[in-house]
Amino acid sequence: MSSKVEKDDDISPEDVNAFCAFADEFKNESDRAAVILGAAKIDLILHEILRRFLVATPTGQDELLDGDAPLATFSSRINIVYRLGLIDAGFTRALHLIRRIRNAFAHDLSGCKLGAGAHADRVRELYAPFSKFKRSAKWHQLFFKEHSGKSAEFRIALAAMVARLEGIRDHLTPLDTSRSRNLIPSDWDDDVSAEQNLGGDIEAKQ
Repeated sequence: MSSKVEKDDDISPEDVNAFCAFADEFKNESDRAAVILGAAKIDLILHEILRRFLVATPTGQDELLDGDAPLATFSSRINIVYRLGLIDAGFTRALHLIRRIRNAFAHDLSGCKLGAGAHADRVRELYAPFSKFKRSAKWHQLFFKEHSGKSAEFRIALAAMVARLEGIRDHLTPLDTSRSRNLIPSDWDDDVSAEQNLGGDIEAKQ
C-alpha cells in the first residue's frame, strides 16, 4: 500500500503524490541502488523537461538530446535547465551533488555507503536546505524510518527533488514560437519590392 502524507499549504498535491510514489519505490533499496537508480530517474526527468520545453525536431532523432548530442549528458542537462530559467542556482547545485555522488558510486564497486568519507560530506551539503524544515523529520518517520543518518537524509532530499522536477515537467509551458522570424520577410511579396529593399540596403551601406 502506498504511503500517505497530509497536505501542506506550501506544497502542491502533485508534489505530494510524486513524493509518496518515489518514496515507496526507493525506501527498501540499498544505498548503492538508491544513488544509481535515483540519479537515473532525475536524468530522465530532465530529458523529458527539455523535450517538452524546446521546439520539437522535425525528425525522430533529437540532435540536442539523444545519443552523443550536446545535451545528452547528466551534467549538460542540469546546466541547460538552469540556463533556461527553469530551476534556480540552489537547485542546480543540489542536482550536481547528486551527479557527483552517482559518479563516485558508479566507480566504486564495493563498500558504497552514504555515511562514509566524501559521500557523507556531499550528503550533508545536499540535505542542509531541507534540514531546517519540520517536514523533513516527518517524512523520515513516514517513509524512511528503516534508514538513519546520511542514508535517510539522501533519500529525503532525492525524493523531494524528484517530486519538484516532475512538477516542473507536468506544468511546463513550451517555448513560444509565435515570434519566430521567417526566412523571407512578409514585405517581400514580389520581385520588384525585393529588389527595391535590397537596393536600399546597399545604398545605405555605401
